[in-house]
Amino acid sequence: MPYKVQFIGLAWFHWDLAGAMRVLLPDGRNVASIAPHKFSISVEPDAVVSHTGWLPAQIESDQFQTQFWAPPSKVVLEGTDVKGLVDANKQIPRLPSLRAIDPKATFDLDDPNMKKVGDFVMQQGTFEAFRMPKQDPKNCGLVSALDVPHDGEITITLTELPDPANPPAAPVVRTIVLKADTEIAVVNSSRGEPHIFNDLDHFMIYKQLAPTAIDLVSPAIDATNIPPNPSQHPFLTTPNPFVNGPGCSNATA
Repeated sequence: MPYKVQFIGLAWFHWDLAGAMRVLLPDGRNVASIAPHKFSISVEPDAVVSHTGWLPAQIESDQFQTQFWAPPSKVVLEGTDVKGLVDANKQIPRLPSLRAIDPKATFDLDDPNMKKVGDFVMQQGTFEAFRMPKQDPKNCGLVSALDVPHDGEITITLTELPDPANPPAAPVVRTIVLKADTEIAVVNSSRGEPHIFNDLDHFMIYKQLAPTAIDLVSPAIDATNIPPNPSQHPFLTTPNPFVNGPGCSNATA
């Protein structure tokens, strides 16, 4: 039975010529004059079967959700590493394009200095973009849902991205094992951090993925013809998901 993944907040999608989907989460933890953005994997509290490699401080749980606060990592969601068909026809055309905002925007996906907190390669699955529910369609954030063909428990493997200036002696690997059919949220957002005076446009965090300077501003989004996300994942329902407008949208090249 397929399981579903929600990509919430800042996530950049590149559908390559070979048919795979690369998903990068820009590093917004320490960008001047912008509220810190954090990467987590969120699931319902009773969905976790086991986990390895995590410190207690990296796992937070309440009655609504369990969040794994991940350091910058290459992430493999079980099932997406199987060669198959990627269908993003209801996703990529709906997302704002960084090149449409600034034609100078170019990306070297293999640059080890690219500032990212999450790196995914999807070999199969069906993507669809939705607008955030209960928001004005002409002033809303866009998120993506992925259906992954997979049966049984779901293993998520995170290999920590090494610091080029201080690489570890061996890769640091963490795992999460989830019950079959668990809905997963991959989140990269500000989490309602206290307001920063002159807080800048959060969409500018996507500059972290570009090797040269580019000019970005929040896109003008008219999502009148894009359906609201029907997901009942706890991150989207309780508490406030802090995806408050176009600046917190998913994006593509």
